[in-house]
Amino acid sequence: MRPSAIALLVEEMARGRRAVVELGCGVSTIVLARAARELGARLVSIEHDRDWAAEIRALLRRERLGAADVIHVPIAPLDCGLAGALSAPGFRAPRRWYELAALREACPGRVELLVVDGPPAADSPGVLIRAPAVPALRDRLAGPCTVALDDVSRRAESRIAELWRGALGWELELPPDTDLAVLRASNSPMDPPASGRAARTGRPGAAGHRPTGRRR
Repeated sequence: MRPSAIALLVEEMARGRRAVVELGCGVSTIVLARAARELGARLVSIEHDRDWAAEIRALLRRERLGAADVIHVPIAPLDCGLAGALSAPGFRAPRRWYELAALREACPGRVELLVVDGPPAADSPGVLIRAPAVPALRDRLAGPCTVALDDVSRRAESRIAELWRGALGWELELPPDTDLAVLRASNSPMDPPASGRAARTGRPGAAGHRPTGRRR
């Protein structure tokens, strides 16, 4: 995820999004965890790769970032009912996604910021791999809520953003230089940023510990 995208997510948290769920962990998890500590928020990051989840979890412990949890949820066959609603011309619905029951158990009952940067989709450009995120968690999305999807410069992710806009009836924004699609309920009130607080989260990989990047 680009640094500009991570900065935008921190701004969303500073504007009142305190219950955060991230699908796919990495450098962004460390920065969002720092913001969560400063802002009194809570971050749950879901990761399908057990070893990578353990590495990020260790970095969180090293920085004493107790406001975040990294939870391993394996990839499993996608529920047929969910998959049936995820088709689009020119694309295939995914056959596998996060194990649904485990994911829902890991997530809070109310989600104010949903960040979708997983599962990895770079090697399957014709499959809507990340599309299940909103249908799977729609009943958890709070009244004021923001959904952010990474990698929308790719055709599949761009199409997913449009599918979610149609399903939710929310406003869709494409902030420049972030590679994000950002969806917000049109009637979602946004508080002003908490002055100066988000700026103390620091740069990704500060304190000499930075997870290596991965292709997603």
